[in-house]
Amino acid sequence: MALRKTDSLPISGKNYPVYNLVLMRNPDNVFANKHVMTCENIKENYMFKKILILLSFVVSLPLSAQADNFDFKFDWSDLKLCNSGRPNIVKNPTFHLKNVPESTKWIHFKLVDTDVVNFNHGGGWVEYTGQNIVKPGEFTYKSPCPPNGRHKYEWTASVRKQKQSWGKAIQKARAAKMYP
Repeated sequence: MALRKTDSLPISGKNYPVYNLVLMRNPDNVFANKHVMTCENIKENYMFKKILILLSFVVSLPLSAQADNFDFKFDWSDLKLCNSGRPNIVKNPTFHLKNVPESTKWIHFKLVDTDVVNFNHGGGWVEYTGQNIVKPGEFTYKSPCPPNGRHKYEWTASVRKQKQSWGKAIQKARAAKMYP
């Protein structure tokens, strides 16, 4: 058995040697050549690596598109001032939705005063039909109404396939503002 250099192959400006492996096939000393790495094999290997890199990029594109997380903003500029510590029952603020997952059928909104987390301000369910804006009047909740100074209020929106509060949400997003 012996290796013989038989050719060279230029790839990216470099020459790579090509070897043949010479094997003894029978006791009569009849030899047959077995290519360890032919020009075609090197080209195929090089192309295979290029294709793998290209495929990994192409496969990552849909994943990065899905990585656009659900998000929203809210506006309660029309909310009547309340600082007595006794919240009013009011209509939901306007919610501006972004990147809502396609499988969403319902969105559950919940308000929390991050300075008094044990007070239940409530929230509500909104059926999702592709809208980018949730207008006031979809549900009512207890308005922000801190008894002493400014508090931070945070809305959590959970997108779901079904109108149920248990189980895992498709995605959740949070948006917070100081009030008043």
